[in-house]
Amino acid sequence: MEGTNNQSRISEDESDDDFAYEEVEVEVEDDDADEGEDLETALIKVRQQQQLEADANAPKASVGKRPELIDDFIRNFLLKMKMFKTLDVFQTEWYEKSTAGQLTPEDVGVVADVYQRNQELDNTVKSLRAELDKAKEIAHKARSTWDKFRKERDFHRMNHRRVVQEKTKLVNDLRRLRGHLDTYEPTLQGLEEKYQVAMKEKAMARMKTDKMTVKVETLEKQLQQATVAAGASLSRYNDNAGGSKRDGGGGGVPPNPMRR
Repeated sequence: MEGTNNQSRISEDESDDDFAYEEVEVEVEDDDADEGEDLETALIKVRQQQQLEADANAPKASVGKRPELIDDFIRNFLLKMKMFKTLDVFQTEWYEKSTAGQLTPEDVGVVADVYQRNQELDNTVKSLRAELDKAKEIAHKARSTWDKFRKERDFHRMNHRRVVQEKTKLVNDLRRLRGHLDTYEPTLQGLEEKYQVAMKEKAMARMKTDKMTVKVETLEKQLQQATVAAGASLSRYNDNAGGSKRDGGGGGVPPNPMRR
């Protein structure tokens, strides 16, 4: 029954002509290339892992310190102290004793660890002292620089305070001058008004003076004219009086020429 039903379903699906079929593009991949790349990557990882394991299992090289002999210890000490003359004498005597067989195996053996440790500690102490001296020098320079900066700061601070004081003084003077100006303002206005009045009075006085000058000039002209007229009348009178004396011999009081 199931086979029959499946066949009927397939036949129904195949008979469906209304369904729109689309073409599906199938991407062709290079499986061989991918497999080759995967294989090479795996081999590289395996080799790297093996190299890491070999490095981890390989014995690490260690630098051991060789024990120092007594004569070498003494030579190094003399060289470090720059005692070259003593070093020459020591090497000469040491060589003579060594060739003569006067040195025992204990004499030419290695230096005890305690001496080497003391020498290392002494070198460490000297290096630390050198660093301490250098640090002290740097601190001294920093302190001198700080003192210089502090002096400059104090100098600029004093200048700033002086400038602030001068500014305050100038501001107070400016306020005082403004107050005086405010008090002088009414006085200046009064003086301005008096000046205007005086200028008006001066102009009026000048006008009056001009008028008086014109009047005086007119009077002077009239006086001159009157004087000229009186002189002419007097001369005529004198002429008339002289003629009458010559004619009749009678005398009389001459009329006043100024009387009209």
